[in-house]
Amino acid sequence: MIADVDGDGAQDVIPILPDGRRPAYRADGSPIPDFVELGSTGSSAPPILADLDGDGQAEWIEAFDAGVQLSVVVRRPPLPVPAASVGWGQYRLFPTRNTVFPTGPAGPGPGTQVLTEVYAYPNPSRGGTSRIHYRLGADATVLSVRIYDPLGALVSELPTGPADRAGSAEHAVVWDHSSLASGIYLCRVEIQSSRGTEVQLSTLAVVR
Repeated sequence: MIADVDGDGAQDVIPILPDGRRPAYRADGSPIPDFVELGSTGSSAPPILADLDGDGQAEWIEAFDAGVQLSVVVRRPPLPVPAASVGWGQYRLFPTRNTVFPTGPAGPGPGTQVLTEVYAYPNPSRGGTSRIHYRLGADATVLSVRIYDPLGALVSELPTGPADRAGSAEHAVVWDHSSLASGIYLCRVEIQSSRGTEVQLSTLAVVR
């Protein structure tokens, strides 16, 4: 999920980890230690950040499935989260559920999205490599593809060249993860183009 949980005006990332933790990380990958949530590790419904009572602050909503019983928990996050800052309020297991976030004073307007269809394949990956796929609707002047581990540490910045920034084309760059442990990793693709700066995120699983 994506929301500004530390109140600095920039969007933060809240990954859903297999052990039930829901920590928060800034866009540069640094952790936000005051934000720690615990949740279900089973097949329960995904958590949601949404303003249920209309007071302008988002609540944390999560269902816990115990077989014959189901409970729904609604509580305040450990840090106040303005409802207007929630950019992506629900976790989903699908690579194209992404969004665009401006990183400067003015971002791309409606209908100007250049970066789309960011996903990893194979996912999960049981070999030593995966390909990070993305589509550009126009030329990009700057492109970065970074991989972060479950703790938010940068583990790889994939090399790219001019051909990887060409518009009206689908692209794929190779990520060699043969030396990394099993886990859920976060892929962050960022571009700059004549239409602004765009960022998309996708999760990918490595299985040994």
